[in-house]
Amino acid sequence: MRRRPPDPLAVIQEMRRLLAELLTSYPETGAVSGGILRNIELLNAYVEQQDQPRLRRRGTRPEHYRVDTTDGRQELTERREASRPLRCPLPVYTATAAALRDSKQAIPFDYLSALVEKRLPIPALDHQIRVALRFWQALPSPLIHKAKARYAAIERRLIVAQTKAAWERFKKPATR
Repeated sequence: MRRRPPDPLAVIQEMRRLLAELLTSYPETGAVSGGILRNIELLNAYVEQQDQPRLRRRGTRPEHYRVDTTDGRQELTERREASRPLRCPLPVYTATAAALRDSKQAIPFDYLSALVEKRLPIPALDHQIRVALRFWQALPSPLIHKAKARYAAIERRLIVAQTKAAWERFKKPATR
């Protein structure tokens, strides 16, 4: 199982505390400590900027979704302009829905990925999980919401049935 990355703001706070301790114990390090503190503040500003909502770039939004069957395997396919299609196999799709159903609160992607991984015999790739998440957000009546990089089902008890229904609506005959 993947370890969750540390909270960057908590790491920055700990760096400040350690720097203050260093400066108290060794006052002669004042000039070097000041330079380190400036770099910590730059890093803090960058991390806080990353938490802000980002504007989507033109041309990066998915053009359309469909469910394809290839060699007996069903996959949700996300097609974008001028790039290769991204795919989410049915087992990853259903495991992601089940993980959201079982989560009592909004969860970060890394935690969601770990929950999905527990439900599958082989680990899912991050992009496979993200295809399902984007699909559920792009539906006319979204099934999930994302806030501050955390995902949650809008109707937790119904998410599995709703995602199955969405899968069936987007089934198309294979053309590859």
